[in-house]
Amino acid sequence: MPEPEDTNTPEDAREGDAKPKGGPKEFRDELGRFLPGYAGGPGGARRKLSAEYRAAVDNACTPKDLEEIMRALVREALAGNERAAAIVLDRVIGKARPAGEEAPIAIDLGALRTPADLERAAMSVLGAVLGGFITPDQGAALSGLVETVRRTVETRDLADRIARLEEVRHGSP
Repeated sequence: MPEPEDTNTPEDAREGDAKPKGGPKEFRDELGRFLPGYAGGPGGARRKLSAEYRAAVDNACTPKDLEEIMRALVREALAGNERAAAIVLDRVIGKARPAGEEAPIAIDLGALRTPADLERAAMSVLGAVLGGFITPDQGAALSGLVETVRRTVETRDLADRIARLEEVRHGSP
């Protein structure tokens, strides 16, 4: 049996009646602007709904409930349920990433403002690679970032020195 035709129109939304249903064009006026009540921001309605769902879960589940759920999942995983094992492992060690996509690097390089700061940071990266705390690829990526900051510091330093030389040559303003 066919569904009844939707009679809501964009004009209805302008007058404050029921909001239109359907594709994105039905949420816009003739100039392409979003109608009142449709901000068009990225994920606005979905974000609000997700927050409501999380609040409902928070209200429905106690920490004890979650502990029991995890224990049941672990029992299932140990009994050979691959899906339960995947869920447990995802929650314990994190979801597997596609090849080439690495986890964020947690290393504190401190302030990078002076040549001494940059030398210390480079040595920290080297130590982290040699100590096995980060991969050589991660070390290379971090070293590249440290080098970018070094060039930025060097450029700023050169610009300051040139400005001081110009002041000496032309007199202070």
